[in-house]
Amino acid sequence: MYEDQGNYRVGINWKDIIIKLILLILFLVLLMWMMPKPQLDTFYDRIFNENIQTMKEAARNYYTVDRLPINVGESTSMTLQEMQDSKLVLPFVDKDNNTCNMTNSFVQVTKTGENEYALKVQLSCGDQTDYILDTIGCYDVCPSGECEVPEEEPDKEVNDTPSINTPVQKVTEYQFKKAITNSNTTYSCPVGYTRNGKECYKIVDVDRINAEMQYGKDTEIITNAIPVSSGGGVEYATPQKTIVGTDYTCPAGYESNGSYCYLYTAGTIIEGEDSYSCPAGYTEYGSTCYKVTSGTRVEATATCPSGYSESSDGRCYKKTSPTVTSGSKTCPSGYSPNGSNCVKVTDATKSYSSSWVQKATNTYTYKVSQYETASEKRVLTNSVYKKTCTTCYTYSWYYTYVTYYKPVTYTCSTGTKNGTKCYSYANYNTTAGSKVCSVGTLQSDGYCYQYTSKVTSGSSTVICPTNYEYNSADGKCYRYTNKVHNSEPDRVVCPTGYREGSNGKCYKKTGAELEYKYQYTCPSGYTQAGSGENTTCYKVTAPNVTYTCNDKDAVLNGTKCIKTVKGSELGYTCPSGYFIRDEKYCVKTERQTTKIIEKTTTTTSYKYTWSKSKTLDGWTFTGKTREVNA
Repeated sequence: MYEDQGNYRVGINWKDIIIKLILLILFLVLLMWMMPKPQLDTFYDRIFNENIQTMKEAARNYYTVDRLPINVGESTSMTLQEMQDSKLVLPFVDKDNNTCNMTNSFVQVTKTGENEYALKVQLSCGDQTDYILDTIGCYDVCPSGECEVPEEEPDKEVNDTPSINTPVQKVTEYQFKKAITNSNTTYSCPVGYTRNGKECYKIVDVDRINAEMQYGKDTEIITNAIPVSSGGGVEYATPQKTIVGTDYTCPAGYESNGSYCYLYTAGTIIEGEDSYSCPAGYTEYGSTCYKVTSGTRVEATATCPSGYSESSDGRCYKKTSPTVTSGSKTCPSGYSPNGSNCVKVTDATKSYSSSWVQKATNTYTYKVSQYETASEKRVLTNSVYKKTCTTCYTYSWYYTYVTYYKPVTYTCSTGTKNGTKCYSYANYNTTAGSKVCSVGTLQSDGYCYQYTSKVTSGSSTVICPTNYEYNSADGKCYRYTNKVHNSEPDRVVCPTGYREGSNGKCYKKTGAELEYKYQYTCPSGYTQAGSGENTTCYKVTAPNVTYTCNDKDAVLNGTKCIKTVKGSELGYTCPSGYFIRDEKYCVKTERQTTKIIEKTTTTTSYKYTWSKSKTLDGWTFTGKTREVNA
């Protein structure tokens, strides 16, 4: 864009402006990259250190002589929550502006020597846990708590020997004394208690459990799993052959007609001539005719063999008496043979007494499970926190458990008891003998029947109808007659093997060949190639790919291996109401108080004085005198 200004035109070069802006932005980015980043870790560490120092100073100010442990090895502690509740420290937060762990943060004082104490201060904030150690001393301690007023020594005699040149007048002074009584009240606590003003208290452990290690956030290492291939390729299957229909086929030149094939040809026509033929139903035989029929066969007589009788249904039978077997002996249901009788064994009814009987008493330095079953139980009867030995200063809980049991009795509702079993006895059941046939079959009348076939005697004969003659050659009856004279029309003569059909045609008939029509299909999942008997079924299978992890600590998830790395140890932590002890134990304490021991001691001292009077009110003459200058 240009603007006219008199005889001049002013132009704006946008390209140069854009290039300069880009160079300016690059310069600023490079400058920011080169500038040192603030060391936030140092800042965060300073906050953590200030917080732990605050707890240490508050502990040093709080643990005065009356709050320190008494015996070497004993400890007293206070959680961060208790310090805030007692207004020893103000609430503070960590680097992420979150409240620190109120139970895993604590101060602990342990007596390590006669006048030496170790102070441990632990702070747990977020994923950071650390502690510092310091020492504190015992101060402001009165060794005995009693102070005696020293007895006032009497004044020494004064040597008032006058000078030689000065006359001295002497007077007699008498010594007197007066008792001065001082009362001093001291306060002390029983052994094991700490004095707090006019109150005695001690911190007693009421429970001790294992501390739980606190870990940082777990991390996951994800790697690709190793593929393992197996199988794969081309798989074939046999085609499924199914009949879908039938068809008849004929030889070449034949015509199909149902299940038969017909071949037609023209016959030779022969003109009709006079002839002799046989009547209907007769067959030509030379110059005569005959017809054949079957005669009536009369069978030979059939009778039963000797010793057999014929029944009403025409069968031959022979009746004999059966053999009777001996009777049997069995036990009733549920019983078993036992010599001369039967026995049934059942479990006796088990019952427990309604009252418990003490079985054993055991004491442990740790808690064991309590339980109760129908016949036995274990209960905790006592727990005491005491020294583990008479000459040491270590304490432990001792748990006493008593085991009880209920006596067992066995009873039988029926039968006789023997131990834990009940025995019942019964007699055998006897049955009568049964009938058995050695030959034949036992029938309802109690006899054995043996059946056989009839015996035929003589031979069978054939009886022919009237006017028929019997022919023994083929066993048939023949009837003969003369031929009948006929004047025949023209006829067709068919070639050998053909028969005369309609319209002067000759034919021969043969059975058609039955062919089955098949359909070829492939099983589900297979592809068909070819057709008919050349059908092929196949499918291409992919390799079976599985995955595995080399690292035994990794878990397979699809195609990835995931290994979980447990977070770093952040220190031990305790449930609410517990505080840490010996780094890995959680102790729950209880404050117990008792009356303070008040002791008043009275000391008597004497005050001495000299007087020129022989008596002095409130004073007692000691019997001593002295001469002094007047």
